[in-house]
Amino acid sequence: MLEFIKKRYFFFILIFFLLISILLINPDLPFLNSDSSFYLILAQSISSGQGYKDLYYPGNPPNVEFPFLYSLLLAIVLKIFHQNYIIFLKLLSVLFGIGSLIVVRIFFSEMLKNKTIKVKAFTDYYVPLITLFTCTNLWFVSFSTSIFPEIPYLFFSFIALILLNKYEKSSKIFDKYLLLTVFSLTITFFTRSIGLALIMAISIYFLIMKKKYKKGFYLVGSWLFLSLPWLIRTLLVSSSAISNSYVSQFVYGHKESVMNIVKAIGWNVIHYWQLISTLLLPGFFLSKLTEEMSYFPFLSGLINKTIQSFSFTSLPVLSIFLQLIIFGFVVIGFLYQLKKIKLTEIYVLCYLSIVFVFPSWFFAESGNRFLIPILPFILYYFFSGLFLAIDFTTDAKEKNEKISKNMGVKIKLIICLIILIVNFIPVGRLLKANLGYLVNYRHLSLEERKDYYPSWFMDRFEPADWIKNNTFPDSIFMYEYPPPFYLVTGRKTVFFTLTPCPEREIKLAEIAVTIKQKGVNYIVTVTPKEEKIIGQLNQQMEDMIFFPLVRFESIDELIKIYKVSKINPRAKVLNQEGINWYHKGNFKKASEQFKRAIEIDAHPLEYFNLGQCYERENLIKEALFTYEKSVKMESNYELVKDKIDILKQQERIKNGFCSPEEYLKLGKLYLKNYEAVYQSIYCFKKALEFDFNCAIIHYELGRAYIIDEAYNDALSEFEIAFKLEPDLKYKIKHYIQIVKQKRVEKQISYLGRND
Repeated sequence: MLEFIKKRYFFFILIFFLLISILLINPDLPFLNSDSSFYLILAQSISSGQGYKDLYYPGNPPNVEFPFLYSLLLAIVLKIFHQNYIIFLKLLSVLFGIGSLIVVRIFFSEMLKNKTIKVKAFTDYYVPLITLFTCTNLWFVSFSTSIFPEIPYLFFSFIALILLNKYEKSSKIFDKYLLLTVFSLTITFFTRSIGLALIMAISIYFLIMKKKYKKGFYLVGSWLFLSLPWLIRTLLVSSSAISNSYVSQFVYGHKESVMNIVKAIGWNVIHYWQLISTLLLPGFFLSKLTEEMSYFPFLSGLINKTIQSFSFTSLPVLSIFLQLIIFGFVVIGFLYQLKKIKLTEIYVLCYLSIVFVFPSWFFAESGNRFLIPILPFILYYFFSGLFLAIDFTTDAKEKNEKISKNMGVKIKLIICLIILIVNFIPVGRLLKANLGYLVNYRHLSLEERKDYYPSWFMDRFEPADWIKNNTFPDSIFMYEYPPPFYLVTGRKTVFFTLTPCPEREIKLAEIAVTIKQKGVNYIVTVTPKEEKIIGQLNQQMEDMIFFPLVRFESIDELIKIYKVSKINPRAKVLNQEGINWYHKGNFKKASEQFKRAIEIDAHPLEYFNLGQCYERENLIKEALFTYEKSVKMESNYELVKDKIDILKQQERIKNGFCSPEEYLKLGKLYLKNYEAVYQSIYCFKKALEFDFNCAIIHYELGRAYIIDEAYNDALSEFEIAFKLEPDLKYKIKHYIQIVKQKRVEKQISYLGRND
């Protein structure tokens, strides 16, 4: 039986990986702010016969940022599977994951046969460690079940390395290995541009180190010949593209400054030595993973809410000590292998040199994504260093006859087993959570899904759904990150404050020009900074006005959708004068200015402003009449609808309709506006006077207390709500997590004050 397992261990590893991968697939879009959305849009462009274009942007400009091969593979899947295509796209990644494990196994086995592995502990029985720890690695599993090119790149790059080794040993210049190697190099480069690291490594190894000039020139020259058409195409269409090539991003990011490049290298080196620990041993650094999980909202939500055991991050000294040890083993293993210069080590150095030289913002989040393609090498160096240290210790003790000869093997097995178990804990819990999610998938409400996803992720879907159902399909939007927005809403979108090159902020004048040139109809703001820009645009653009149609508020997000509207410049001036009088408290003069503006150019915003003046003067009938006029002109003006509902509800209570339901309804209307949080708290407390045992009132009061930063009161209300109504567990669990987080943030903020 043991002999059977030894011979077929790798088959069991593949089956094991296939099982956990399939169980981790779900039909949700796996992104909100990631390159996945770009690749999927490009795949849609190819499959629909429109070429290689950014369909999310008005005019469908060509894309020059991403190489085409991965998008082409996605396009083939899209063409074949129209229904549930997300599942099949993820299955494609799983297949590449299996292929990657196979080629990694072949590569390291070949290294053993050729005696290029120098650590004596690495026998054929230890090669499975690399594949086993790769297939159970949280990051490898996550990328293998998502829509990213990292795993396909890993697969193609290892094929290229295997063929390169065979071509190097071949006695002929022209043979099948030359053709296969050049083809694999080209495919690798067209999967991800960082495949250039392989070409750099070949140039250094063959032309400089080994002085095999003919082989080096044929390899690089043939690759250049095959890649040249795509490179020429990129140069020709770059002027009409909205995306930036990596060369442009490099230049913009460093602002053509050598000092910026030096700073970026220093930052990246420090950043990545810390990431090594979360890459190799994610089970030991779970709470630190949230800094790296923006590409995996599902996993990020689970780590925040359910996966918190076995983390050393709460113990800073122990955490840093463990990080240094892990990094030390990797460095020792790499330096030991570097004694005999091989193509492998040169490739790793070239790969890291490209990563380290890029602007530091490029890898500020989810940096482990860029280490995934060399994960097997990092594991190889880690175990090399670890086994060297164990062998050194046990050999010294064996000489003194203090331990038996096989003690070193036992220590290695025990350490590997501990690491494997701890690392599989987050993968196992992710499996359990995903299975629970899939079982209840069709029945989960938006609120209940927040138990699986981080709230910031889910909060963005509500406004996207509103946009999809309340705006015309040909509407043009302005948003911070258009690609995922387009996938959810189907609306063409231009960038707001950032270009596709994230380090370069668009200037106010450029935003104004874009609004006019592209015919932008709506602007979506997510940050206070973007709201400030809207105010500046209102002052700068004389014949246009921007007013908020609707706002989507949660504890974490405040998203506003602004309507871009044409207006007579004189009417706009009068409207602004009315606003100035309103803020001074002179509502009579303010209403006069708004009426004059309406006479020149009737606009829903002016009616809304006039209604607010009437409301402050306690002219409720006039206010309602004016608000309703505004809604007739702009049916999607949700802020006005809320005003109408609040006034009508106030009137009902004044007329004697006093009940917990009436106060609850009014409190929830007030809660839509954070500035009215005190009124909402008052209404909920009044509702509790009528019915103290109503769980939903306690729940809503808890939400209001969070906004008011009364976190202990909020926690108390949520506990009462849960006791009264256990079915509220999904909503309450989400907000209790937020309360605890906000309470810690408040304590840290208080401790940092100088007063």
